[in-house]
Amino acid sequence: MIANVENVKNLLLSLKLLDNWVHTQADALEKNKGDNSKELQFINMVSWYIRINLEMIYFYVSQWEGKQIGDEEVKRCIELTKLLFINTVSLAEYVIREFYNLNVKIMLSRIIEKCIPEHDKKFWSFINNIRNDIVHNNGIVRENDKFSLNSREFILEQGKMTQIKENRLDDFVLIVEHLLIKVINILRSKPGIQ
Repeated sequence: MIANVENVKNLLLSLKLLDNWVHTQADALEKNKGDNSKELQFINMVSWYIRINLEMIYFYVSQWEGKQIGDEEVKRCIELTKLLFINTVSLAEYVIREFYNLNVKIMLSRIIEKCIPEHDKKFWSFINNIRNDIVHNNGIVRENDKFSLNSREFILEQGKMTQIKENRLDDFVLIVEHLLIKVINILRSKPGIQ
């Protein structure tokens, strides 16, 4: 996978847009005097993860300016966005479990089964599969899965590594963006098992 600095700059742009959206959400919550502490905590933590990605990738770009970059450099950027994804999924799992006052031993797959609306279960199952494959199976896909998001298709093939397509360095950022929207919608709903 060979990319150039422009591909990484496009990744930075995606992260900046996500960061701006998250800050807009946080600002609106801080102005609203309602009971939104869980939502604000969630958004602030995700903002922190995004900031780490931005700072590290800005640093990389400053070092690579004017140079052709190779696989090693691209893998560093992908690894950072992968960590953003993993941390956001884990945080979402925690926040939703707290929101529904569920036992701490209940994992995301059970949360999906018990709490997620039917129309969102495919998305949540998909992110749970990706997260589990990355964290628990060294990135090797355990079962075939496919999902489309904003006309971008994600395909997981059993036995193969979870991969980012060439020139699509922002795949994990796109998934995180949609995950944030889903979690915020849950936190703005009435607590109770679906």
